[in-house]
Amino acid sequence: MKSRYRIFIDSIAEDADLFFFIAAIVMFLLSFFLPEEKWLLIAAPPAFIAAYLLKHFRVASQLVSTKHLPLIFTVGRPIKDVQNALETAQASITELTGFKAFRKVEKIFDVRRDFLLPHKERRLEKDDDWTDYIVDSQHNIRQFVDSVPGEKVYHVFLYGPASLALGLGAVFGSKHKMVIYQRLDGEYTPVIDLRKNLRRIKQPLVEHKYITVSEPQR
Repeated sequence: MKSRYRIFIDSIAEDADLFFFIAAIVMFLLSFFLPEEKWLLIAAPPAFIAAYLLKHFRVASQLVSTKHLPLIFTVGRPIKDVQNALETAQASITELTGFKAFRKVEKIFDVRRDFLLPHKERRLEKDDDWTDYIVDSQHNIRQFVDSVPGEKVYHVFLYGPASLALGLGAVFGSKHKMVIYQRLDGEYTPVIDLRKNLRRIKQPLVEHKYITVSEPQR
């Protein structure tokens, strides 16, 4: 467990705003000790202000932007397979959506991507084991997404028995925007895309159409 001093130092090191104000004070003092460098007093503050505003603009953009989150369910595989699957999954998401800010989401909102990687190295033999795995996965995912505001699209990757898909389907249903991937020839391919409203009429008919139905022969 970290000591309070270590936690204090870490919190300061992660506070970019504190560095901004310290740098502004230093530049202001330098203008008195180095009068021949008047350009510092003129150029430095606007540069720091621009950097400060840019940083917060990026944070605001992340707050309202759509986040594409990889959900990788792995059963009966070693942990190294999970890391390999994550890299492949992120590449597949980027190819489909253009989204690349996976690390940025973790850093800005201080969340752990491990919560999106439910993993069991051993095979699950009993029904209770499967139930516990799905319930724990749902809890961890909820912890992650509750900390990340804005619209989210879930990209689901299964690395285990096909029966796992049935349990996950019962949990997630169709109320979330998601894309389901299947592993083919070492690569993940999107096979089901639920990013749009399933209840929306895809192609309305211009005119009524009738069909003829004959009564079956007995």
